[in-house]
Amino acid sequence: TNSSARDVWLSVLKRVNAAFHLFDHSAESLQYIFDRKLSNITQIKLSRNRDLYENIFFGIGPKFSLECNWKYWILKGCPILDNHLQQLSIAASKHIITLDLSMCTCISDHGIQSVLDENLKELDISVTNKSLVSDTTLINLANNCKQLQILRLNHCYSITNSGISVLVNGCNILHTLELVWCNKLSDISLLSIASSASSKTLSDLSLSDVTKITDRGIAALSNSCSNISRLVLNYCRRLTDTAITAISRGFKKMKWLELSSCDLLTDSCIESLAL
Repeated sequence: TNSSARDVWLSVLKRVNAAFHLFDHSAESLQYIFDRKLSNITQIKLSRNRDLYENIFFGIGPKFSLECNWKYWILKGCPILDNHLQQLSIAASKHIITLDLSMCTCISDHGIQSVLDENLKELDISVTNKSLVSDTTLINLANNCKQLQILRLNHCYSITNSGISVLVNGCNILHTLELVWCNKLSDISLLSIASSASSKTLSDLSLSDVTKITDRGIAALSNSCSNISRLVLNYCRRLTDTAITAISRGFKKMKWLELSSCDLLTDSCIESLAL
């Protein structure tokens, strides 16, 4: 971007009072925004930006710790490290409401912990480093993020039933929880959800490829989670018609149900859901 075009861009940004997204801009362009302290911007989207240089993140903290009001950070697929998140926490952790770190494969529990704050309402750490994101993050969420409403943990293979139990009892106003391919989880996690305060607020639950869950876990949810309107159970191959019966009787607000490749279900039972 040449200087003239950049000045035009800056003049536009200065007049924007609503949210603004930065789609895959270069590190140089992002630094240009930092230098001019455009505090009216509240949303930053840098998905899959491979031109994010380390000096940008290390420049955020000293410059913006008192001024940065950027509430929505979409960093999906960015090559950030734990130390980048630590610098981000210096600048903006008190303001961040939404944080998308999905597909950021170089971060761990330690880095995620640094950006957790009581104001955080939405977090996506799906498909991060599968071995370095563990129950430690769930414990930190339970202790520090009481306002959390949306949590996506898809493909976080290291989390366990114990972590889910702590999470749902600490973050008790969750309405969206995604646990796709978290294959250490079992019915024990579903029983923890069903007996927690989150059971009253949960409306969207994704459990695809959580292959250890059975009819028992679904029955527990159907008895307690009356507000669920979206349930995703693809590839949950241990479920039988008994689970479908529980779903039809318990989830009166159900609007979206996915059951692909649940091989033990019969056609007649599936058809009964439409009646």
